[in-house]
Amino acid sequence: MALGLTFTAGNRVYASDLQAIADQVDVLTLGVPDMAIATRAAAQSYTSTQQAVLSLDTEVIDTASMFAATDSKIYCVTTGVHQATGYVNIASPGASGMYIAELRLSGTSVANFDVPLNSNGTARATVTIDKYMTAGQYMELWVYNGTGGTRNITGQLSVIRMGSTP
Repeated sequence: MALGLTFTAGNRVYASDLQAIADQVDVLTLGVPDMAIATRAAAQSYTSTQQAVLSLDTEVIDTASMFAATDSKIYCVTTGVHQATGYVNIASPGASGMYIAELRLSGTSVANFDVPLNSNGTARATVTIDKYMTAGQYMELWVYNGTGGTRNITGQLSVIRMGSTP
């Protein structure tokens, strides 16, 4: 397969030429990474002190059949290092309390972000982790509402395979 660059004997090869070759080889050999992004577009209601998985209702992209809409999980299909990012938005959070966005790997908490509240409006918590995952493991986005009242929450979870070694 030709890479689209021609070199003639006696001509200089510049770093930009080599970078162009490297970029094309990466695309040819690596292809599109395993990745899935799913969101909770319609607000999900959480009562005060409720902790539960965010039910993801919309698939944004899924290059490797990783997202299972029936259980709101994104599954690892190829063992390797994956980057998981989740965020939650809470509407009208109130002026006190807190809420937590938490990533769980096959049911075990691996990362969380606590947001103390001190204003009205919409608040967002984002949590990210790079984690070695084996095929069959899954990532979930959990939410804890500690605001003192029922709140509507939306959010997103993405999992992208970054490489094969930890």
